[in-house]
Amino acid sequence: EKNDSKTEDWVQKNIKGYEGNSEAYLSCPSCFIFLSFDCQQHDKFKHQYRAMFVVNCKVDRINFLKLAGPNSDNENVYHSVSCAVCGTEVAVVDMGGVYHFFNVIPSEPGGYEEDEDMNYEDEETVLE
Repeated sequence: EKNDSKTEDWVQKNIKGYEGNSEAYLSCPSCFIFLSFDCQQHDKFKHQYRAMFVVNCKVDRINFLKLAGPNSDNENVYHSVSCAVCGTEVAVVDMGGVYHFFNVIPSEPGGYEEDEDMNYEDEETVLE
């Protein structure tokens, strides 16, 4: 809980425009560095998130991805986004500047609460 509080304090001081209402904090699945502190979870695909404010992300502005579909305009054009630290592909960004994350580890902004129904003291730990 102490680390969650420190993270929240850092975000408040360092991320311009952050209002503290993110649905998750997103981290790279390979190196665990933070990628977004302000995102929304996709309504249909629960493992996907969208964000406008990101950190530690590198956008490939030379190449683009175009989804097949009835529209031939910029609605279906994206650039690949990778982790700036380790290079893992984590998202795509559309022409409107919205990042669509699909390969991330989400964590709850407020941290996880201990399950009150679980009696952790009754568990036996065996080290051999």
